[in-house]
Amino acid sequence: MQLGCSMCRQNNILCSLAAVCAEKIISYAGSVFAVSQEGSESSRAVLVGPYLAGVDPAKEPCKPLILATLGDGGSRSGVVAVDDIIFSESCLDAKLETIHDLCTYEDGSSSCPWTNDDDRPLQWSVIQGSEAGQNMALRRDHTTQDLSGHYLYLDSMPGHEGLSARYLSKVFQPGSCELVLWYYLGGSNADKLSIYTRQTIEGSLQLEWRKFSDGSRPTWKAAVVTFDQTSNFQIVIEGSAGSFTTSADHVGIDDMGFRVACDVAENAVLPRRREIHDQGRCGNHEYSCSDDTCQPKELFCDTKADCQDESDEAKCPLQCNFDDGLCHWTNDVTAGNSWINGTSYDKYGIMKDHTSKSDSTGLFLYIDVHGLPGYQSAQLVSPKWTLPPQQCRVSLWYYRFGANYGSLSIKVRPEGESDKDLLTLASSLGNFNQWLKVSAPIPNCISTAQILLTAQNSFGNLQHGGYAIDDVSLECDDTCPDHQCSDGGYCHTSSQVCDLTVDCCLDGSDEEHCEDYNTCSFDDGLCVWVQDEHMPWTRHDGVMKRATLEEEHGDIPNGNGAFLEAHFKEKSKGHKSTLHSYVIQPTTGGTCQLRFSYFVQSSTMLTVFIRHLNEEPEDHIWQNSGTDSWKKAEVTLSSDKQFKVMIEASSTSTKEGLVGFDSSSFTPSCDIAEEETSPISNSGR
Repeated sequence: MQLGCSMCRQNNILCSLAAVCAEKIISYAGSVFAVSQEGSESSRAVLVGPYLAGVDPAKEPCKPLILATLGDGGSRSGVVAVDDIIFSESCLDAKLETIHDLCTYEDGSSSCPWTNDDDRPLQWSVIQGSEAGQNMALRRDHTTQDLSGHYLYLDSMPGHEGLSARYLSKVFQPGSCELVLWYYLGGSNADKLSIYTRQTIEGSLQLEWRKFSDGSRPTWKAAVVTFDQTSNFQIVIEGSAGSFTTSADHVGIDDMGFRVACDVAENAVLPRRREIHDQGRCGNHEYSCSDDTCQPKELFCDTKADCQDESDEAKCPLQCNFDDGLCHWTNDVTAGNSWINGTSYDKYGIMKDHTSKSDSTGLFLYIDVHGLPGYQSAQLVSPKWTLPPQQCRVSLWYYRFGANYGSLSIKVRPEGESDKDLLTLASSLGNFNQWLKVSAPIPNCISTAQILLTAQNSFGNLQHGGYAIDDVSLECDDTCPDHQCSDGGYCHTSSQVCDLTVDCCLDGSDEEHCEDYNTCSFDDGLCVWVQDEHMPWTRHDGVMKRATLEEEHGDIPNGNGAFLEAHFKEKSKGHKSTLHSYVIQPTTGGTCQLRFSYFVQSSTMLTVFIRHLNEEPEDHIWQNSGTDSWKKAEVTLSSDKQFKVMIEASSTSTKEGLVGFDSSSFTPSCDIAEEETSPISNSGR
């Protein structure tokens, strides 16, 4: 009989443990198979195994025996067969005295060369079995197996949801070593125990080992973790609380040490961060790659790998699936709540994460309102990127669970500027309990920026619901898909030409030679537009100190320029304000377009109609019923008869509401009709 790695791979057990045990199988007294014949007397076969640590590792290791007793002297035949012997994760085969830097916690933590991370919200503590029993944790430690023993303990209490404690090793030299420990996870919401390595204090954590709580009765289990590092490193052991913690959720560690010792880097401390700029090796305008080559500063975090080892993009990865942490994204501590890294098998009916489609190991981020104060938000902030001139967009997969929560928004934070909305998923969405993809383009003329992902609870009372996100990415085009600015830098599309918004940031060439476009910024009046006198629009300058769009939202397309506003007071449901364009010649080629900026509060609606000769307006060709921020629209106009464009703002509820309209632009194909074949009325519907 042979036990080796091929066998342990087939049986899906921990090969490094089983193989070590297999090498020490000593001998067999008797056969693997023993057969008694009719009428034979009793006989025995004994199978002797390798040295294994016993239940009590303080005692000498022992050899397991498999004893087969064959027959009882009677007249029956009998067979006993033994096959496929598998050693569990508990087959730690070394004597306790050979474990380096052993931590049994019987004298507290004074002799244990590990320390708590004081910057974490939770802390590990040493607890005695008798105390643990009072807290509904395991009453017996692993070392002594009685109430007097001690072990390292993390208690997850209500209010600790999503928080964690970290236990830090000494700083070790590069090389290979092997950590052994006994652990338990108690309760369905103790969440997980993770072991990481790190090379810097503020750098990313490299996941080496992880176990999740499955809600079963806690028992001591063994783990062996192997490390192989090429630079000074530190081991970080993290215990994490779940999302609905109770007094019965616990994490324990005992009898921890190194079976193969790590070499301590005496008097060494980890640097706070990896210095990418080495003045002695690189120039003043260069940063250093991890392989000691130099690259210009502007090539770091610019969405493209320029270092041969790709280290220039290491701290700002373009994709994150959250399986190994947050990928240098951070929670905004001022938001009042945090995105939590969790697994799918026990969270709100989300059966699989999006990345791996796994129900046990895949991770994602989630936010849940249950048990938290109302109206709070959670905001995730990306690393800072230097964006290329080509079009970039943010994409992610989201999962909305529960019918009542709030909104999920994507924003961009340009360096030195206020946040700008890119996309908002409203709380009224009906599609929940499934993974869906969403993408939002980033405006031009933003050179350095961060991305913000915000989940906002819209309810004051406790509701069950929230959002999960996974597979977040920043995607940038390699080339300009449409037009390139005259300076050879930024890209823009044909729809951005002469739309009263500068998209060629360096030279403004997209807003030059616009004589054939009918544009209106409303700075000097209504231009080609005529309004219904019954309930007119109001023209406002952006500098006016009044509680209208420019003060409440501040994002006016033309900065301090003017815009049109339709203001509906309370109890004015059904009221309308309309604008009419000039008469436009028939056009069916799809090249006549109207571009404009708009703002629509949720209690109002903005609609675009085509109106023919003295006829009632046709069905609308564009409509929006709520943005709460300035947006841009592009509407294709098509008709085989002369027509006017009608812009209608309307109140859809009894609440007060506002509609804003600005920066209108007709493309050259929208030809002015020299003579109307029949007058077209300007009256409203």
